[in-house]
Amino acid sequence: MLPQRQRLKKDAFPAALTRGVRVSSPNLSAIILHDAEGFGVVVSKKTLKSAVDRHRAKRRVFSALRSLTSLPTGAVIFPKATILTLPYPALKEELGKLLSNTRVNP
Repeated sequence: MLPQRQRLKKDAFPAALTRGVRVSSPNLSAIILHDAEGFGVVVSKKTLKSAVDRHRAKRRVFSALRSLTSLPTGAVIFPKATILTLPYPALKEELGKLLSNTRVNP
């Protein structure tokens, strides 16, 4: 998990879904936020049925987020089911590319 100060606040989440910039890659989708700070990872039951798999996907994405240096101010990340079979270095690289391509002003 990320420290609490780096997580997206509950009251900012609904606005993030409507005002953010949507981007996607083969294994991840994200909504980049320019007016809120923090990160969130959402894995639905439709994507991964088992709670163990959903938590594993969240932990892998949060771990990759911690290791990246240049990040936008905030994002909500939606991993796809293939995230569990993806090697960690490839996940880190894909997440870095996904978030770095969106550093433009809204």
